[in-house]
Amino acid sequence: MLKISYSTFKRVTLIIVFILLLHVALTFAIRAFVQGNIPGMDFKMYYTAGRELIFNDSSPYSDAVAQQNQLAILKRLAKPGEDQMAFSYPLYAMLPVFPTLRMPFDWAQPFWLSFNLIALSSALFIAFPKRPLRGLLFALPFYPLVFGLVLGNLNILVFTIIIAALGLLVFQKQRGTSIQIILGFLLAWLTIKPQFSWFYLIFFALYALREKLKALMGSFFAGLLIYAAISTMIWPTWFPEWLVRLKAYTTYIPSEPVLLLILKRFFPEQTVAFFTILIALIFLGISMYIFIQWWRGKYAILPILAWIGLWSYLISPQSVSYEQLRFFIPLMAWLVLSPRKDTYWWIFGLGTVLVSWGAFILTKVFPFVPMIDEIRLLYYGLWLVCLLFIPNIFRIPEIDTTFPPNSQYGTN
Repeated sequence: MLKISYSTFKRVTLIIVFILLLHVALTFAIRAFVQGNIPGMDFKMYYTAGRELIFNDSSPYSDAVAQQNQLAILKRLAKPGEDQMAFSYPLYAMLPVFPTLRMPFDWAQPFWLSFNLIALSSALFIAFPKRPLRGLLFALPFYPLVFGLVLGNLNILVFTIIIAALGLLVFQKQRGTSIQIILGFLLAWLTIKPQFSWFYLIFFALYALREKLKALMGSFFAGLLIYAAISTMIWPTWFPEWLVRLKAYTTYIPSEPVLLLILKRFFPEQTVAFFTILIALIFLGISMYIFIQWWRGKYAILPILAWIGLWSYLISPQSVSYEQLRFFIPLMAWLVLSPRKDTYWWIFGLGTVLVSWGAFILTKVFPFVPMIDEIRLLYYGLWLVCLLFIPNIFRIPEIDTTFPPNSQYGTN
């Protein structure tokens, strides 16, 4: 039987009370600040779908929900080919939003923004207990994250869970059964955004197999079953309706991967397919090699995560800037865990934040120039090259100590 000392119970209670009070205060502050100019376009989609479900006992996947969102956001019905603003996620994506559904929207959105800010800050403190302020310093000003917070997109919560899981399991090597069970359930929820999370989920699966984290694997699959069961109890026909909505979603949201769009800028149309296949095969070969080396303990973890960040973005459809949080994850981990603040640290720390906003400004100054947003990807690529080819400077001893002395990225 689990025993908790009185001092531990008291400390945990105080922390919970403090977080709740902070949440309430931040909600009031955000509402007062926005003064009726309520942001949160993406959050509005989840909010409308949820209220339709609980108040009208109507499908969250209905056209009525999409039309309500269109009229609220666009002030008109969307044209064919435009974003129809429908709810197109598994029903359990809505679970974190449920506490807001009985609030008026002008209170629900500040509540949701406050929740995301506190969840993200808490995840950074949990993942990087020695240097959490570094995480806040570089994450909160990063434009794609700011943009996602303002829109109220679920990617922020997905990003938050990945950070917490990496920090606890990989960087700190916390392997307690309770931690594995909690993280397994949280990682299962990330399946609501497979285009963002699937590369990281594959990594966690391989990591769990290599480290024999049975509780993590079991709770992940149990979590999927529980989420599906809860969704079915709430709305029995959610699964087929979601599939119909998902099929419709692909007709008005661009589906070409970022890599293909980049190649189209440099190669003739008739050769793009060839180069896409060629690069994909090269990527597959390199990926297999580095993962085999990592599995054998001959490759440090940070280059693996950096590779995942790059390719999880390149082979997914281009979307708005908060999708670039995928490759920000390993860079932020390096910035937080790096034992020294040298010139490289400042270049890729402060520089990443400045470049993220510079790209935003350029999109406003030159709105018709395509792919300006990918300047951030280019800057990340520069960091990745330095990480791979200057290992003595970019190595993180704190998380590389388990590797052999002759390892390329291990300790010397």
